[in-house]
Amino acid sequence: MTNVVVSPRGDAAVTPVSEDEGILRTHIDAAVANTAGPSRVVSSNSDEEEATPKHTRAATAWASITLALTAMVVVLVFAVQNLERVQVTFVSMHWHAPVAVLLLLALALGALVVFAFGAARIGQLRIQVRRTRRAADARDV
Repeated sequence: MTNVVVSPRGDAAVTPVSEDEGILRTHIDAAVANTAGPSRVVSSNSDEEEATPKHTRAATAWASITLALTAMVVVLVFAVQNLERVQVTFVSMHWHAPVAVLLLLALALGALVVFAFGAARIGQLRIQVRRTRRAADARDV
């Protein structure tokens, strides 16, 4: 059996109660003494396994699908509410297009730029890792 002391800020300290475990305190946050207000003590049985949710690939996939569908609905509502056509002038070209189409095009171009820079950085890091591994292998030989 253990006592868990939780302060109002969420800081916690775990104290074993049994004699054979000794007097051991693990402080999650060193600022427990600086908290305002009284702390509360929560008792738990150390023999029981704590109920923590398992993160599976299926759960992650469903969460991703839900997030994607929610984003798609938001974009669809945005597009339907912004069907007003506006004149666009770029350099010497002129054309008319709905505001939603233009903003979504700008979003897609921005995402493409971010993807390109991210891919370039990942390529740099892979080259650096490959060089580091080769240097380590050369030292081991």
